[in-house]
Amino acid sequence: MRIGVYHQHVDDVLSGAEYFVVIVAEILSENHEVQIVHHKEGLSAEQLNRSYGTNLNQRQLVYVAPEFQEAPFHQPWRRYPAETAKYAHISAGYDLWIAS
Repeated sequence: MRIGVYHQHVDDVLSGAEYFVVIVAEILSENHEVQIVHHKEGLSAEQLNRSYGTNLNQRQLVYVAPEFQEAPFHQPWRRYPAETAKYAHISAGYDLWIAS
C-alpha cells in the first residue's frame, strides 16, 4: 500500500509535530511504501534521523511548496471543502492519506 503522511507546518523548527509524523512514517514503512509530504524547504532525512533516532531515507520525503492564500469562506461548513480541495492533487496518488 502507498501511504502519504502529510505534515502541514511550514516553520523551520523540528518539534513534537515532526516527531509524530516521522514515527508514524517509520512504523508504517515496515510493511508499506510511505512518504512524508511536507512544506519545509531543505528538510532532509538526515536531519530527521539525527534529531529523532529514526532510519528514514531521502526518497521518503516529498517537498511541496506551500500555497498561502486567504480562505474564501469563514464559515467552517464552507471553508472545509475549500481547504480539503487545496492539496487534493497531491494526495490523489496515495492509497491512504494521513494528515497531521
